[in-house]
Amino acid sequence: MEWYLRNWDLDFILEQGLKYHATYFMPKSARLPDKWMDKLSAFCRKLGYRFVLRHALFYARVARNSTFAIQCWIDNVGVAPIYRPYAFALRLRQRGHEEIISVNDVDIRAWLPGDVWLDKRVTLPAGLQQGWAELSAALIDPESRRPAVRFAVREQFSDGWVPLGGIEVY
Repeated sequence: MEWYLRNWDLDFILEQGLKYHATYFMPKSARLPDKWMDKLSAFCRKLGYRFVLRHALFYARVARNSTFAIQCWIDNVGVAPIYRPYAFALRLRQRGHEEIISVNDVDIRAWLPGDVWLDKRVTLPAGLQQGWAELSAALIDPESRRPAVRFAVREQFSDGWVPLGGIEVY
């Protein structure tokens, strides 16, 4: 309210907040001017990180007990990085069997605003049999192994995993 009463330039202040990678806005118990609420709401929607899984590339056929390459283009369209060490993971489902693979050497805290290109080799779990396996990706909590941060995409299972298609295990 002090900014409003002093007639400070709210647009400039909010622009600077985004420029310096603001993560949250916490006005505490201050009364906010009704006239500024639309701008403050729009500002809050831009804060923090927002990961969009734009593209995934992998071979459609993979030999049992081997490794396969996967490349992913992820875009942080937010203004800040994430601060918790969640894991980028792949899930393979096959005839009621599920394997979750945390992709090594991926620190999502380094995903600054802009593009991230992952190019990794992943070991196919030994528990997979020959045949089709559904492949999906998520950002998981390393302890619970459940999705903790959702990608900003519509194509998403209700449990937070993003379907990528599948592979044929031979």
